[in-house]
Amino acid sequence: MGNGTGLYGEYFIDPEFDLDEAPAATRIDAVVNFNWGNTSPFPNLVPADGFTVRWSGFVEPIFNEEYTFSVHSDDGCRLWIGDSLLIDQWVPQAGTEHAGNITLQAGVKVPIRLQYMEIGGGANVALFWTSPNTPKAVIPKRQLYPIDLFVPATLVGKVWLDENANDVLDLGESGLQDVTVLLHEADSSFWAVRVSDGLGAYRFENVPPGAYFYVFLTNAVPLSLQPGFGLNSFAQTPFFEVMDGETHTSMVAFQADILATTDRKLPALKLKTYPNPAQENIWVELINEVASPTHLTVMDGLGRRMERVQISQLNERTWALVLGNCPPGLYFLVVENEQGRVVQKFVKG
Repeated sequence: MGNGTGLYGEYFIDPEFDLDEAPAATRIDAVVNFNWGNTSPFPNLVPADGFTVRWSGFVEPIFNEEYTFSVHSDDGCRLWIGDSLLIDQWVPQAGTEHAGNITLQAGVKVPIRLQYMEIGGGANVALFWTSPNTPKAVIPKRQLYPIDLFVPATLVGKVWLDENANDVLDLGESGLQDVTVLLHEADSSFWAVRVSDGLGAYRFENVPPGAYFYVFLTNAVPLSLQPGFGLNSFAQTPFFEVMDGETHTSMVAFQADILATTDRKLPALKLKTYPNPAQENIWVELINEVASPTHLTVMDGLGRRMERVQISQLNERTWALVLGNCPPGLYFLVVENEQGRVVQKFVKG
């Protein structure tokens, strides 16, 4: 038998259900077996609806055999054992149980990560296991171990327009607003996304130590730009190391694409996308009086074009996107016309 103390739980205020902000509350949960009903797990810190939880740590099997892990939840959940995604049900649902199997070795602790989302209504989640020699039960505290806690790092940076292409932020040069900043771990795993503010600044908090890189997307900026200081031709930074408790600063720049620069001052596109999170379909509506978009594109969290998305124009101001073949996750809708480009983030459940 083990001597564990439970799993490390992070509770997020998360109406977009992407777990990419700093947690509003944390604690060690002895087991995962909660029925919050219509109440909050942390009154005054986390809302009763529109929140997510991530439990992280290790599970220690007792026998050398195949285990079945199951999660009963309202709403969706994802469960990883080691590197295996056993359950992937990031969807709105009434109380439902899903399960997956994996063979484990007795006494060898295996990483476990459970994500849970509560959209609305009743909220409950429970984590079970069973095996030929283990009756089905909530995984007990003694077999669960929290992750080694780290001192979180903070990543800050600025992206600016290098008007004279000298790789220096000169007096009078301005930051670039609405640049999408994607943070990836060194193995290319997507970690989080931010959008630069009016000064070109961005910030990531609660980042664990490790190696990372950024990718910058300027689709929402009403200028034609090319990567400059600190970026390769794909607008990607080199790898950088982040240490416990560090505040890491990055500075990157874009340059104007002289051949594509124009002096036209045109009103920006304004769009409405719904529903978000989406399931099989999402609708895009043009809500201001500008020329209709000429091109719509969907990209995943790594900036890759999703060719499998079917796009149909319902009228001159509304489009329907069929997402059925896309896996759950974070996506970007890129809409272009003569006024420029707009990027909007959405989640497929």
